[in-house]
Amino acid sequence: MKPLYIVAVSGGVDSVVLLHQLVTADEARLVVAHVDHGIRRESNEDARFVERLAGEYDLPFESIDLQLGAGISEERAREGRWCFLRQMREKYGADAIVTAHHADDVVETIIINLTRGTGWRGLASLRETDEIKRPLLDIRKQQIIDYATQYGLDWQEDATNRDDEYLRNRIRHSIMPLCSDQMFGEFMALYRRQCEARAAIEHEVSVRSPVLRRYDYIMWPDTVGCEMLRAVVGSLTRRELDRILLFIRVAADRKRIPLSNGLILEIRAKQFIVLGGED
Repeated sequence: MKPLYIVAVSGGVDSVVLLHQLVTADEARLVVAHVDHGIRRESNEDARFVERLAGEYDLPFESIDLQLGAGISEERAREGRWCFLRQMREKYGADAIVTAHHADDVVETIIINLTRGTGWRGLASLRETDEIKRPLLDIRKQQIIDYATQYGLDWQEDATNRDDEYLRNRIRHSIMPLCSDQMFGEFMALYRRQCEARAAIEHEVSVRSPVLRRYDYIMWPDTVGCEMLRAVVGSLTRRELDRILLFIRVAADRKRIPLSNGLILEIRAKQFIVLGGED
């Protein structure tokens, strides 16, 4: 049986091209999912456009109106979007979520994360996983527009893409035009190396964890200790992981520390244990 994918379609050119390619390939069953963030008054027009598009392809259509309002942060919008997409994946028992992120998105995200002082993970944050498929990651934005033009595809223009209040838009409008083909290629080469490194590190962590001996966390470098902790307690901020690592190294027997995700870490003489928040 063909795999089943939840396809995130905003109505913009990227996702319209993605959906056209997936339908044309006919290698998977598809559900079209649209998120109306409720940031723009005219955003309901995008929802109707995507619903019509799904109907033309004879595909199931799911949507939600988050009604977030103007001025909402990019992070809040992203959280709401992914919550809905994951709900749809669970509802349909889908194999994966498919998004239209492309090569320009990759480079923009690297620059954004660098301006925020990213660690190594921030150089490979946009990538494919078992849960998320991103088939356009090697495709430039202009190639996507050329494809849409070639096949006579219609799409919606999002007015917020012109609003420089958002950091991504400022980078897209001010920095990306200065990025030569050579520089772009170097960013993508860095991205691919970091993806390979991240996969190798995560494999090593999965093989070795959960390792709960205090001796190991005392002897490992901070970066290694924090990576191992992520596998044990979840993806907390680096600042919190550093605090937990120090606690493991120096705290007395039976001391506890609450974590921001509701878990509790308790020290024992030679090891530590992780408890549920209600314990």
